[in-house]
Amino acid sequence: MGFNLFQRGAGEGVKGDGEEKARLESYFRTLVENLPGGVAVVSCGKDGALKPEFITGGFAAMSAMTMEQAWELYERDALAGVHPDDRERVSRELSDYLDEGRERFEFTFRIVKGNGEYFWVRPTMSLIRYDEDSFYLYAVYHDITEERQKQEELREKFYALIRQHYQTPTENTLVLGHCNISKRTILKIVDYTGMELSQTYGNQRDEFFFGLSEVIVDDDERREFRDIYLSVAAEEAFERGVRQITREYFIMIPGEKKGRYARFDMNMVETPDSGDVTGIMTVTDVTDKIIEDRILHSASVLNGDFVLNLDVIEDRYTVLSKREGVYCAPPDCGCHTRWMDYMARNNVIPEDREMYLRELEPGRIAQRLKNEGSYNIVFSIFDGNGGTLAKSLAISPVDLRVGRVCLLRTDITGLLAAERKSKNALERALKEAKEANRAKSDFLSRMSHDIRTPLNGVIGMTEILLKENKDPDLQADLETVASCGKFLMSLINDILDISRIESGKMELHPAPYTLGAFINMIDAIICPLMREKNITFDCEMKCGLQCAMLDEVRFNQIFYNLLSNAAKFTPENGHIVFSAVRLSSDDKVEMVRFSVKDNGAGMERDFIDKAFEPFEQMRGHGYGAENRQGVGLGLTIVRELVALMGGKITVYSKPGEGSEFIVDLPIEKCPFPEKAATGRENPSDGILEGKSVLLVEDNNINRLVAERILKAGRMRVICAPNGKIALETFENSPPGTFDVILMDVRMPVMDGLEATRRIRALKRPDAKTIPVLAMSANAYSEDRRMSLEAGMNEHLSKPVETEKLYGAIRKYV
Repeated sequence: MGFNLFQRGAGEGVKGDGEEKARLESYFRTLVENLPGGVAVVSCGKDGALKPEFITGGFAAMSAMTMEQAWELYERDALAGVHPDDRERVSRELSDYLDEGRERFEFTFRIVKGNGEYFWVRPTMSLIRYDEDSFYLYAVYHDITEERQKQEELREKFYALIRQHYQTPTENTLVLGHCNISKRTILKIVDYTGMELSQTYGNQRDEFFFGLSEVIVDDDERREFRDIYLSVAAEEAFERGVRQITREYFIMIPGEKKGRYARFDMNMVETPDSGDVTGIMTVTDVTDKIIEDRILHSASVLNGDFVLNLDVIEDRYTVLSKREGVYCAPPDCGCHTRWMDYMARNNVIPEDREMYLRELEPGRIAQRLKNEGSYNIVFSIFDGNGGTLAKSLAISPVDLRVGRVCLLRTDITGLLAAERKSKNALERALKEAKEANRAKSDFLSRMSHDIRTPLNGVIGMTEILLKENKDPDLQADLETVASCGKFLMSLINDILDISRIESGKMELHPAPYTLGAFINMIDAIICPLMREKNITFDCEMKCGLQCAMLDEVRFNQIFYNLLSNAAKFTPENGHIVFSAVRLSSDDKVEMVRFSVKDNGAGMERDFIDKAFEPFEQMRGHGYGAENRQGVGLGLTIVRELVALMGGKITVYSKPGEGSEFIVDLPIEKCPFPEKAATGRENPSDGILEGKSVLLVEDNNINRLVAERILKAGRMRVICAPNGKIALETFENSPPGTFDVILMDVRMPVMDGLEATRRIRALKRPDAKTIPVLAMSANAYSEDRRMSLEAGMNEHLSKPVETEKLYGAIRKYV
């Protein structure tokens, strides 16, 4: 029956007599008997019984049995030879196949051989319905034992590779793991970084690798990582025959004090059985290797005693190369400061020890390299034979992000004689340079004094006349004179500020400064500039800071320069916005972003880079270009003051559309003062009335101006033309005669500093307590320091504005 079913489809399509059909049956029987593997036809009864109807000799031969043995085993049960461990599974899979009614089905299991051993087969099943109640399975068996063994070997190699991957971490291993790229799944992660990667990013492969990429510092490198390692890109690379992907990136692990270089390796292999692509990943710290390669590459052409790879953060070093027989070479690796201490105690000559230890302290090295770049130190060591050797140590940054530095020591003993010959010449040049610098400072100081002295008279008398004269026409002329005088004073101040900056003598004097006082300054000084050109001015203070420790003068100077520039280059009816917003904040410091934005002339791209250089002015562009004022120092001073305060300034501009200057400053918080300045001093409140002032001034005009200002405040004034007469006047007056002394500094016979020192030394009760205020044309910070050191309470620079003078007196009386 079984064979008849097998060949029925072909026989029914043949016309002819019985002989032809017999011939055809014989042909198909021969064909079936000679098929590779074996063929069986199994009937499926209503009770679920599976009985063979037909077995080929090939099946019996494959099973190492005779046909009689095969029929004896399978006659009653087609599953009789199935391995006991596979029988239940085979029955279940066959039952599911019959229930589903699929035409073809293929699965694997083990069947017995004639000698009792088992081998693996993969039968291909075809389901044929003979009639409504009869089903037959046509099974073509293939011996897959050898194939199975090879697959098992591949499987074992695969899992051995995975096991070995996790068994071979080194001290530099950061992450180990493997994943199923095809199924987008992370299978296992071993994390040595402390980042808790699995808990943070989960087991979805692309989410994990996207999160892992966040440790890469550079934006372009981070994008490259994602373009290479995410699943779609990795699969496409595997299809192109790529089996390994390796990249190196600079990373920063959260919570660590420095970054490192890491190599990301991913090997891709085909997974046995499933055919999925498995990725085996290793992330390794390769900082040492990269740094050493860089050092050796840069130092390879130099003939030095030795080259060190120094980690200033960890305070450790490694010798990368060493000249044979070199004297006083360090061990191959060790603690940097320990070796420096040893060298200083035992080898460095006494004169150089302090410098040697100071300049090679790790923190000092890092700071100098950050500020200056590469530098050298020169020192001498004992040579062990009673002589000395001169050494030069070149200190160069390799990668300060990871604290790595190159130290290259070379012998310069042979160059020492030539250096000594030039030493005197260098010392002479240095002396001449210092004398030239002193001459420059002295010239600027004298120039400042000599210009400020008559200018004090101009500005002071103009203020007095403005208050006393009510003629409208004269008032307008006087306001012009006052404006020109103040502008001339601003030019002098700019020149002096640049001089201070160039000499490194610019100092900050922080004190509590309130937001209210700052707003008053803007309202009093800036808003009139805007009103002159009908400019809409918006002031948006959103930082929330009410009081800060600031140098009021320098802080105001920054924004006066920026806002006055904006007003200068903005057309009539234009618009300027000044804003302050908080960027970040902690308990002590608030980072504030200030912005001055206008819709004025703007700047050409090639001028923006030069805008902060001294004496630069944009010519021929925009509003107000024909009325340029100043010497081009304002923005230079702004840049230097911002840097001195620890901030940065950025500018964005486009011709015809305007400019925006952005200043980011760290502002130190402080409590709101009990009494804060809220505006101008008011002499009419009666506090100054009747106070007695000893005015010490040698210049007749300045004395007249000061006397008029003081008397306008209803104070009594006694004048002295020099310090000697002032000393005698105070000494010969009863205690309490004077409430305050206003002391000029540079005077003939006896200057103000000496006069103050002698007054403070007098044996009388008010000598040490009477307020002495310097009122001088000397405006350098060292002038202020000298005044305070001489015993004065405060230093006021001429020309002194009325309100400031009143305020200073009120402060002390």
